[in-house]
Amino acid sequence: MCLLFLYFRRSPKPKQPRKIKSSKLRWILLLLAVVIAGYYLYSSPDLVDAIMAMTIDKINSYSFWGRLAREVHAVIVFVNTYGLGAGLGSNRSSGLITTMLSSVGLVGTFVFGFALYRIAKLFPGVSAPRSLQVGYWALLGMILSEIIGVPDINRPVLWSLLVIVVAQLNVHFDPRPGLEPVKRRVVAVRPPLLGPSSVAPAS
Repeated sequence: MCLLFLYFRRSPKPKQPRKIKSSKLRWILLLLAVVIAGYYLYSSPDLVDAIMAMTIDKINSYSFWGRLAREVHAVIVFVNTYGLGAGLGSNRSSGLITTMLSSVGLVGTFVFGFALYRIAKLFPGVSAPRSLQVGYWALLGMILSEIIGVPDINRPVLWSLLVIVVAQLNVHFDPRPGLEPVKRRVVAVRPPLLGPSSVAPAS
């Protein structure tokens, strides 16, 4: 949320004084929130211990070594299949990248990454409509969450968001205001040069 806040801080119309005032107000509120959060963490050592136990101390836990073993197994599957992968849904690692490499191989991972690159390249930024903003950032959040810890490339929500964003980009960049009915092509038939109809009647 903080990254999105900083991203949308840029205004498409910086000449308006109201936007500048609102931007300063946002920075003040963000700084105030950071100060309050810092003071709360400083005055609550139990909360700091809980955060450390769920993050840094996880390195010494059994779950960390289990995740690391699944990562190593995914790399072994990728090498043993000569970079082709064992098939979609055949292996699930602890990260999206190793899961893609062990499942669909180097070619499938490249195609999927190129599709995401094209979507990010075509995204118009802060000037995009709100519906496109919601779909795009939801897709980006889903991809980041799967890279970090929940890799499931068979998840319907992931592919639904991908299809929605592609459709929204197609509508956004379509210059036509609407679809018009197809007009029938009229073919003109030329009369014959010589024939009974072309000979003038005798007087």
